[in-house]
Amino acid sequence: MATSIFKKTWFRIVAGFVLVLVLVGIFEPEPLTPEQQAAQNAAAEAKQQQLLDSATKITCAALVAALADNEPRALNTYGNKNLIVSGQIDSIDADFMDDPMIILSDGEEFSFSSCTLYPANDAIAMKLNKGQRISMLCDEFSENLGDPLLQNCKLQ
Repeated sequence: MATSIFKKTWFRIVAGFVLVLVLVGIFEPEPLTPEQQAAQNAAAEAKQQQLLDSATKITCAALVAALADNEPRALNTYGNKNLIVSGQIDSIDADFMDDPMIILSDGEEFSFSSCTLYPANDAIAMKLNKGQRISMLCDEFSENLGDPLLQNCKLQ
């Protein structure tokens, strides 16, 4: 009797595994044709251009000043927009989770204000150097202790 239950259990496990393999094979997408790939690339480029056209261009110094002047207004003005933020790299560090972050200077020599940008991927930070002037398209804006914090940033 125990052998019969053992065989039924193994049969169900194997049958379930085969069923999963069949379903994965059925629903696996077919490779794209060159025409479909070209259309997909064109759509992605059009979407990126639309993001760039609708993005608000602003410097790190202007963001710092807007937050210092009226934090709620700055958060309301820039909070739900794509921003192209420009400035000079003050440092490239890692946060407590070892994720790269790019610190832009606000341009003032003796200021403690800066913009912190989190790149969309680690490779972006690897390409940059301290002192370099950059522009990044970011899709999330908030503040941290009065300084601008931007996330999911892509180099422009």
